Amino acid sequence: MTTPSQTAIIDSYPLPLFQGVRNARAHLFAGIANIGYNATKQLYFYGFKVHMIVEPSGLILDYEVTPASIHDVKAAPELIQNCPCPQILADVGTSVKTYEVRLSNKVTTSGRRIVQI
Repeated sequence: MTTPSQTAIIDSYPLPLFQGVRNARAHLFAGIANIGYNATKQLYFYGFKVHMIVEPSGLILDYEVTPASIHDVKAAPELIQNCPCPQILADVGTSVKTYEVRLSNKVTTSGRRIVQI
C-alpha cells in the first residue's frame, strides 16, 4: 500500500457522445445525458462530464460521471470530501465559486486547503 500524496488536482473534462451538429437530435442515453458547454472549445456538446481528482503522478483518487450540464461546483464537494490529500489544486471554476463564498481562507471544514491554479 502506498501513502497518499500531500497534493491532489481536481478538474473535469467533457465526454461528448456526438458531433455538435447532432446535439438537438440525440436520443442515446435520453434522460441521463444532456447538453453541456465546453468553455475551452467554446462549444455545446451532448453527453457527459467526468469530474476527477488525481495525484500529481496521475493516480486517480476518485471520479464522478455526470450529465454534461452539471457544473464543477456541484460535483466538487463530494470528491474533495473523500480526498485523503490535505492540499487540492483547482481551477477557477471549482475553487472560487465553490469555496470563496462558503469558506474563509479557502480551507474546507475537513481541513483541506484549496489552491486556485
